[in-house]
Amino acid sequence: MTFKTALCALFVFLLSIQSLAFATPISSIVVTNTSDSDEILAGENYRVREFQTSNIGNTPVAINNNVASFTNQFSWMSAQIVDPGAPNFALIYQRHISYELDFTIEDPSNIGYSLDIDTALRGYLTAALNEEPLDPNAPETANAHIQVSWTSFLGKIDDGSGPVAKSGLNISGGLVSVTESNPEINFLIDKNKNFSAGNYFGTKTFSLIFSTRPSPNASTVLQNYTQGEAAIRYGLDPLHTSGGDLTKPDFNLAFYPGSDGETAGNHGHFVNVTATFNGQIGNPVPEPSTFLLLGFGLAGIALISNKRKIR
Repeated sequence: MTFKTALCALFVFLLSIQSLAFATPISSIVVTNTSDSDEILAGENYRVREFQTSNIGNTPVAINNNVASFTNQFSWMSAQIVDPGAPNFALIYQRHISYELDFTIEDPSNIGYSLDIDTALRGYLTAALNEEPLDPNAPETANAHIQVSWTSFLGKIDDGSGPVAKSGLNISGGLVSVTESNPEINFLIDKNKNFSAGNYFGTKTFSLIFSTRPSPNASTVLQNYTQGEAAIRYGLDPLHTSGGDLTKPDFNLAFYPGSDGETAGNHGHFVNVTATFNGQIGNPVPEPSTFLLLGFGLAGIALISNKRKIR
């Protein structure tokens, strides 16, 4: 009986020790995609339009002394093709990208921390005129032209008191265009911003909202009876394949890796969140149930000790 009691007490004690887990300084990381819906419009008249977004995911929370951080990657692509024979004058394809990144900074002891947010935007703006001549219906004055535009990603932060726009979270994009004299371009966007959100105390949930709304947007324009391809790529390949259907052309340039060796994993909108605490983090913090288990374990050991003394 003594052996069984001792074994039971030891099991409860070890269980209580095992449940002593390190507190997670950053928790509840959630991304909500509020972009326009994905679509593939591969209709007649030699036209294809495609738009898609995806949250690639976040890295595990890294802890280094009093600093905790993680990085999230959000990617998208928007493109259209018009092949010779397609009746068109000015085809404009505009899509909006937006998402919300929520996370909680755990500070139950109120030691305080500063919050810094670094953002990076990497991607391609691609445009190429088709080598075929312009639509025979085009007037002689038509100037073949393709324009690809990525204007700005606007950022807001909400620390519980409501979303506030912050210029330090904004990243501007760029614009490229091609004509008959310069028929192809593959332009790399590579921009970074740093933003200090401020100092805080206590456990708090934050929301970062990034959006091209209301007016800025990602757009591709094929003007003046132009045939060709226009694409905005931030980490995603197009899904469309024609399957041999000549009325539904394939994308030719909008695939990774790029000619310069850039890969999809390096492209997208990256958000790095860093919390620098005013004291050491990562110390074991037992939950209330842990104290209860520990108490049972110690009580069991004490009971065994008392039985031995009585004998």
